[in-house]
Amino acid sequence: MRRILVFSFLIASMLAFTVEASSFKVETSIDKLEINEQLSGVFSSLTKSQLPELQEGTITAEGSTKFNQYIRFTDTISPKVAFEKNDDNIISDYLFVQRNTGANNAFFEYELEFEQGLQSSISSGTLTDLEGKQLYIFNEPYTVTLATSTGNEVELHLVSGLASTLIEKEETKQITVNGKTYTLKITSVETTTKKTRLNVDGVDLPDLLKGEVYQLPDKTYIGITKVLTSTDAGTKDIVEVFIGARIIKFKDSNYQDSNFEEKVEINTVKIKGGYVRITASMIDNSLKISKIKYRLVSFDDIYVKKGEKISQYMGEQKAGLLGNMDMRYEGLTSTATNSISFTPGSNDQEYEIAFKNREGNTFSNIPFISNNGALKMGSTSNDLVIQENVLIDQNDYFVITDRNDKTGTSYILKYNSIDTSAQNVKIYDYATSTEKSITYANSTIAGILGTGELTIGSLKANMTINGSSGNPLQVDLDLDGSFENNVVNIVTADGGILVLEALSGSTYTVNLRTEATQFEENATNENIQFVFETRSGDAVGIQSTFSGITTQTKEGNTLGLSNYGVSMTYADPSGTDAETLTFLYPQTQKFAQVYIDVLASAALQTPESNSTVFSLCANGIQDVGETGVDCGGTCVACQSASSLPSCSDGLQNQGETGTDCGGPCQACIPLKQEGPCPTGCLVYGSDGLETCMDLGENTETIYCGKDLQIKLKKSNGLVCEEAYECKIGICEKGECGKNITIPALLLNIIALLAFFGSLIYMIKTLLTKV
Repeated sequence: MRRILVFSFLIASMLAFTVEASSFKVETSIDKLEINEQLSGVFSSLTKSQLPELQEGTITAEGSTKFNQYIRFTDTISPKVAFEKNDDNIISDYLFVQRNTGANNAFFEYELEFEQGLQSSISSGTLTDLEGKQLYIFNEPYTVTLATSTGNEVELHLVSGLASTLIEKEETKQITVNGKTYTLKITSVETTTKKTRLNVDGVDLPDLLKGEVYQLPDKTYIGITKVLTSTDAGTKDIVEVFIGARIIKFKDSNYQDSNFEEKVEINTVKIKGGYVRITASMIDNSLKISKIKYRLVSFDDIYVKKGEKISQYMGEQKAGLLGNMDMRYEGLTSTATNSISFTPGSNDQEYEIAFKNREGNTFSNIPFISNNGALKMGSTSNDLVIQENVLIDQNDYFVITDRNDKTGTSYILKYNSIDTSAQNVKIYDYATSTEKSITYANSTIAGILGTGELTIGSLKANMTINGSSGNPLQVDLDLDGSFENNVVNIVTADGGILVLEALSGSTYTVNLRTEATQFEENATNENIQFVFETRSGDAVGIQSTFSGITTQTKEGNTLGLSNYGVSMTYADPSGTDAETLTFLYPQTQKFAQVYIDVLASAALQTPESNSTVFSLCANGIQDVGETGVDCGGTCVACQSASSLPSCSDGLQNQGETGTDCGGPCQACIPLKQEGPCPTGCLVYGSDGLETCMDLGENTETIYCGKDLQIKLKKSNGLVCEEAYECKIGICEKGECGKNITIPALLLNIIALLAFFGSLIYMIKTLLTKV
């Protein structure tokens, strides 16, 4: 048994090396990222405790210093998850980065801090103690190939994936990088300028000064680190040559001020919107650097869809993420929802309400408000009574609610009839679709025929029967034991409160309230306000403006999402027909799922002296010479739009009526779907009740697809677009399942061999004992 545990541990350890990135979810155990909350609201600063890839350690130059790394977010500019309409006119929730200008409007800041100061003496403008030293940016080691300071200016060149070698003039030397061997030769060195002529594989490169780099045809960067010249005829000049995967240049023209300067280059390309500030001080003839801060400003609004990363939308600014960092959006947390809807009647004179109460009872097709020459609660012929001092006539509807807060339970009932000879009142219960007979006792009070107790579900309300014509009722609607002038609310499932008011005038305002205590950290109630209004021809409608919720409009229809996670659809049909208003109210608050990703540092292999392994064709950056990200030039050819399948090329072409839909492709998804689930899928439970699933919501066996239809989850190998379509929850390169890379495959084979080896050993041991 002990051997099995040991081998299991070895297998788990080996498989752990296949991890390609580290991720940190922006949340704590007591503080989750809310909708419309900026990342800085949860974390203003990330350190090694949140992201292990923010390396800490010690650097020795002219003295030693501890270094720390931070990622920071500002209060006003940092990314947030918001309900937006993107550049393709698609309305959804996105991880949103706002376009801006100026270093103070960066959407993140990176800092490399030196606690005791990174100190170096200065010789002829060179920070001699820094060159050749190794720094870290995130988890990636960088070698300082150039460090200069003239006046108040500081310039640093940092190279990752460094392989270097010393070559004498006229000497030929080989260096192997990424499995390719380069033959290097120094053909000339100018004594005064120290310009060096370097020959690579028989081809002379342009003259290079110390710190300058050149990109070879295979996109590898080569440059000069040191040049040692000699006037002694018997001593040859010596040049240190390096080859690197990524080169970062920081330059600050005045290290004494607090200004950020747009002087950052990555792989010889200036980063637009990339700003640096190097904080330093002079001590005798030494420069002590205390901080290097870098900020990135987005020049465009960025809308990151669920399952995607910021880097996919940054274009030429992508390299500004400093190579290894990214931000990923995985959508809102999934929680079941209940529908609250207001649907117009056939003649547009009435609106009906449908909802579910906290006891799980469903109410539908109940008249809520109408226009019969003026606004009135209920239908044109019968009232909906929500106020205790209003008498309830036969065929009227009325609301009872035991508490007007989130813990309340509401029912809507109808007074059907009365049988005075049998002393009972007939009440229709919409929760059970049955008629209840309520017995009352005769009363000796003038004007009162009798009194009784109305029991519905868990609620009991006092009731009096008026002795006037028709025997109207008066009911203790709020169950407080008295008949007052109170107005009751309608409390829906999961605590959503429809706050009602006594009706007067030609408009009627309703608030869908979520109490502050339902939020993780909200100090005030959320009130989504909407307004009913009278229209010509005794019609009634809902105004198109809303408050307390973020809305976006497309083709006359308005969609909304509140900070709590209430989604709204305001469907405005063509012509003069009345609108439909539907809310999907979540069982619990929805939170935004945002991750900070840091790619694993490339494993640098040194099979022989001065050799290393890296690949610029897989670094996620459009380097100089590439015509696309990791393609074109000396990498694999980039696919053009015309060579990709038309129905998945991200373009509206070849007869499509929308982007990758319509015409020869699958039908385009309409903005809204008729029925009880306008923006999701209708599901019938085992109890026969209807519920709605949001687009992308899924269970172990089914999911709500982009065509707003319920589908079975797919097995590995089947074509997919989103992770939620797959049983395993992973969709890579258009197929369900995890794509296995060659290194991962080799490690898995090793793990399997180890497992079977241990199994055979155990069997032999057992047979020997037998």
